[in-house]
Amino acid sequence: MTNNLSGIRITYSGLILFVVGLVSVFTSLISNFLITRNLTITDYGTWGLISGLYGYIVVIEPIMSYWATREIARGIESGKTAMFSSGIFSIVGVLVYIVIASLVSHHTNVNPNDLFFAAILIPFIFINRTLTAINMGWKPHTISYGILSLGIGQTFASIIFVYYLKMGVPGVILSLLTAYALSIVVLAIYGREKIVNELKFSLLRKWLKLFWIPLYPGIAALISAFDVVVFSTITGAVIGLAFWSAAMVVSLLVTNAGLISRAVYSKLLGGGDREHVEGNLTQVFYFALLLSGVSIAFAKPALFTLNPIYEIAAPVVIIATVYVFFNTINAVFQSILMGVENVDENENSSTQHYLKSKLFSLPTLSLIQSCCYIGLLTVGVFLLYTKESTLNLVIYWSVIALVTSFPFTIYLYSLVRRNSMKIDFSSIAKYLGSSVGVFGLLYFFEDKLLVYTKNVFQFVPELILLSIAGIVAYITITYVLDLRTRKLFKSILNEIRGNAF
Repeated sequence: MTNNLSGIRITYSGLILFVVGLVSVFTSLISNFLITRNLTITDYGTWGLISGLYGYIVVIEPIMSYWATREIARGIESGKTAMFSSGIFSIVGVLVYIVIASLVSHHTNVNPNDLFFAAILIPFIFINRTLTAINMGWKPHTISYGILSLGIGQTFASIIFVYYLKMGVPGVILSLLTAYALSIVVLAIYGREKIVNELKFSLLRKWLKLFWIPLYPGIAALISAFDVVVFSTITGAVIGLAFWSAAMVVSLLVTNAGLISRAVYSKLLGGGDREHVEGNLTQVFYFALLLSGVSIAFAKPALFTLNPIYEIAAPVVIIATVYVFFNTINAVFQSILMGVENVDENENSSTQHYLKSKLFSLPTLSLIQSCCYIGLLTVGVFLLYTKESTLNLVIYWSVIALVTSFPFTIYLYSLVRRNSMKIDFSSIAKYLGSSVGVFGLLYFFEDKLLVYTKNVFQFVPELILLSIAGIVAYITITYVLDLRTRKLFKSILNEIRGNAF
């Protein structure tokens, strides 16, 4: 069996993904700016509902991509089979989505035509995710080009369909369709060597036989995605979803820190040593705390930039950012634990072996967390929606998301420790102190430093300059205080020079 990943460099792949992720943040902000400025609050809430409904459908896509990454990383040619099965399953996804959309449209004040039109995007999402999984098992850094093309494509398409043509929600859908199509072309070019091989129905039969392994984690995601339906159904409106969606645009900036560790999963699958993983974990915390500081400090001006109507949702951004921080760390911990699991390497592994493996136990933990999250959200919104304002309900939503994710982080950390992996808490404490100090000051003085004007071309440059000042201050302080930071930037320079070790 050929190992595709023996020569992969975690730092190289991680840095490329992180840099591209940051570029994608700007393209995403531009797209979201165009969307929030040109959609009514009801239409934006409708788009938030559609995004949530997609979560019910993509849950079946990992039946292909889950195994494609693991097998390609271990030298098994499964790319063409994954692409073929992804196309078939996407058709099933479209049919299921239409049924769900029919049910939801009767209980909310959304335009049903917008809901049904959104089904056109599902096959593109499936194919894009499958190609990403194939490239992840082959050359992890190449998925960054797919991410970049997706962001750039959405930005330019949004200018056409949302800004100039004023197409509303259908314009958002067409923008994403264009972006996904471009990303698919890019990923197919880089992964072409792995998708032109033989179609193996034996692999497809194996995947279908073990469908419950990749599908099981999706149950937790499916339940979590029920939050938008719960909120909109109980309140009978989508305005709250608009506040939540706008807040998450800012908070999700933190998830880009997780891109630093994307290559770790593939490296571990290919038999990579764990020493590099420990250093990579510290790097994730370094960038996650930096981005968390940016999101929290500039919550209010960022929402003001999207649309002044969402400015009051700044408290939601602050709480949601902490939630996203823990969720990002959770995802990194899980990828490490799944990477060291090798039960599927043994063709004679029985169902009982799989049930005892991390491939089953970790999704079970996620399922428990998701059930707690949706249960508390449902009860709370049901009891409070007649007494509290929409904004307060959304704040409650963010609090529930946070309190149900943190215990999961603690437990996952204990599992990582059992696998002989350490975290440098001394360095992390320095990162946390630097982030709180720098961005805490900016948070308290930003109203004096920024002039809130409706002229975004005057306001945004000021916001960007202030953000850059905070980032530079954070990097400078951590560079002086922390040896790991100095080593990190030395390795970055080495990577740039092409002499990484």
